[in-house]
Amino acid sequence: MAVAGDASATVTVAAGTGSGGAPASYLVTAVGTARTCTVTGSSGSCVVTGLTNGTAYSFTATASNSGGTSAASVASASVTPMAVQAITFANPGTRNFGTTPTLTATSDSALAVTLTSSTSGVCTISGGGVLAFVSTGTCSINANQAGNSTTLAASQVSVSFTVASVAPGAPTIGAAAMASVTSATVAFTAPISNGGATITSYTATSTPGSVTATLNQSGSGTFTVTGLTTGTTYTFTVTATNAAGTSAASGASGSVTPQVYALGGTGPGGGLIFLISGGTTYEMAPKAWSGAGTPDATATWCDGLTDVPAATGMDVGTGAANTAAMAASSACSSNAAAAVLAYAPPGSIAGQWFLPSRVEMNAMCNYSRNPATPAAPSVSCAGTVQNSTFAAGTYGFPNGTFWTSSQANPSAAWNPGFSDGVGYNQDKNVALQIRPIRAF
Repeated sequence: MAVAGDASATVTVAAGTGSGGAPASYLVTAVGTARTCTVTGSSGSCVVTGLTNGTAYSFTATASNSGGTSAASVASASVTPMAVQAITFANPGTRNFGTTPTLTATSDSALAVTLTSSTSGVCTISGGGVLAFVSTGTCSINANQAGNSTTLAASQVSVSFTVASVAPGAPTIGAAAMASVTSATVAFTAPISNGGATITSYTATSTPGSVTATLNQSGSGTFTVTGLTTGTTYTFTVTATNAAGTSAASGASGSVTPQVYALGGTGPGGGLIFLISGGTTYEMAPKAWSGAGTPDATATWCDGLTDVPAATGMDVGTGAANTAAMAASSACSSNAAAAVLAYAPPGSIAGQWFLPSRVEMNAMCNYSRNPATPAAPSVSCAGTVQNSTFAAGTYGFPNGTFWTSSQANPSAAWNPGFSDGVGYNQDKNVALQIRPIRAF
C-alpha cells in the first residue's frame, strides 16, 4: 500500500506466502524510476523521496534474505504526491471606521491567497484586499488558497479585529439668515460619514463672539442662534458630535447682521417691512417674487375642498402655523403653501416664508392704502383706495384677490380683494394670487 506525501510516498510491505523463509529486507521501487527505499525486517514501511509532485506513481517491492532476492511484487495502486502549503496572515489590530486599510496574506507555495469577509454587515473586502467598513463591531476575514495540480489546498486562516467608531465628518454649512434683531438662523446638512456611531448633536458657533447653539438630533436641520448683538456682522460654523468625539468644523456660512428694521424699510430677505407688532417684524415679498418681471404667482389653496382644522388662525402671528398645517395635511396638497415655503431669496432660508393670515393680509392692505401712516391690522381695509404710487412700485398689489392662510370653513378660505379690501371666502380649488410674507 502506498500513501502520497510532498514529493514522496510512504509504502508499506508485508511478507508474502512462500517456502523461502522470512525476508530480511525489502527493496521498494517507484515504477519507471530509480527512486527506492528499504524496509528492514519481515514487514514495515519506508518513504520513497525525490518524486515529482503532481505525477502518479505505483510501486513494487522485492524481498531478500540469505537465500537470495525474490521476484518483484505486483505494482501497487498509483498515488500522486502533492506539495503542502501554509498561509501567513497577520491580525491587523483595531481599525477605525471610515478608513480603507489593505490586508495581505501570503502562502509559502507562492500561490495567490483569496480573502473574504464572514461579517459582511461590518466589513467587506475587495479582490485586492482593500477593506470597506459598513458599521462598527468585529470584522472577520478568512484567508484561503485552493491549491493546484501539484499543491494541496491550504488550511484556512482567519483573523478578527475591532472596527472602532471615530468622530463624524464635518457637516456642510447652508444659508444663514436673520431671525430677529438679536438672532439668526443657520441651515446645515449632515456629514456623509457619521463615524460609525449615531450623531447625537450639532453645535453652531458664531464669529465673532463664539455664541453657540446646540441641536440634539442626528440629521440635517436649522439652528436659531440667539443672544447676538444688533448691528454686528456674524458668520457661523457647525460641528457634529457622536459617542467617539466631535467633528472638524464646517466651512463658514455667509455673513448676516441682526439689526432693527423700520416700517417701510427693506427686510433681510429683500422684502418690504409692512408691520411691526409685539416685537416681531413682518416683511412682504416683492410682487415679482416668483420670477423676474412677472406678477405674483397664482395657485389653488388646496387641490380639493378639504378641511384643514389647524389652518383657521386669523390674527397676527398665526400665518406661519396655518401655512405649515396646509403643507402637512395628507388630504390636501396645498399648492399655495408649497409655493411660499419654497421661496428663499438671499438673506432667508426656504421654509421661513408663509401665507399671511387674514389679519396679516389686512395689515398688508392697510399699508398699501397709506404707507406713511398705515391703519392697525385690526382696522378693516374695506372701502379705501390703494395708494397709486405704492401700487405702481415694487411691492404694489394689482386690483385682484389674494389667498390668505386662514381657512373660513371646510371648503373655503379667506381671500381679501385689494380692489376694495373686502374679505371673501373662496372655494379652495380656485387659482388666486399669492404673496409670501416673513416674520423675524
